[in-house]
Amino acid sequence: MKHLFTLACFSILFSTALFAKNSDTYFFVFLNTNPDKEVISEDSAQQLQKAHLANIDRLYKKGKIVAAGPFDGGGGLFIFKTKNMEETQSLLNTDPEIKAKRWKLEIFPMNILKGNICKHDKEYKMGSYVFVRFVKDPHDASLNTIKLLSSKERIEFLKNPENKILFSAAFGKKSGGFQIISTDETGVAEEIMKNDPTVKNTQLLYSSKVLWIAKGTFCE
Repeated sequence: MKHLFTLACFSILFSTALFAKNSDTYFFVFLNTNPDKEVISEDSAQQLQKAHLANIDRLYKKGKIVAAGPFDGGGGLFIFKTKNMEETQSLLNTDPEIKAKRWKLEIFPMNILKGNICKHDKEYKMGSYVFVRFVKDPHDASLNTIKLLSSKERIEFLKNPENKILFSAAFGKKSGGFQIISTDETGVAEEIMKNDPTVKNTQLLYSSKVLWIAKGTFCE
């Protein structure tokens, strides 16, 4: 049986416009805390964080980053809108914290299965949601994760308003994907996940974190 591992997380999600599904190229980036990062002073860490946020703001204004935010306990995420992986990597290399090797990166092309990313007002309230990451069972090399996540049965599951899925995306044939559930109650999320076709058939593994983002980011 799969288990839902929950972490509290604080996240700010930026976007520059309402993007139509499949009309742009998106890349999703996990910023995982580097366990071997250099030990630096608190002041130096704060200066790096300030430069990190300034770079995010710069790329947001250019329309390159459409989402960015930290997870509780370390790490974070970006969503880029770029031409290709090479451009994404080039932009990531402008981040002071990445250049300082504070993170280990995972980068995936992102295909939206449900939902959109909407522009939010300058004045906004934060909301909490459950972020679920899907990964392939390492013992089954034959699994095509994008096929599982976009199956007819699962698309119907995503469409059902009772399942509270605001946003869902796949990373690729072998790389899994993620979804945003419109709740911050882990018990509710667990019951929803038990009924997800890809989980019910024990084909994908998953974990989760509580995500804080600007309300309306996922066009709810």
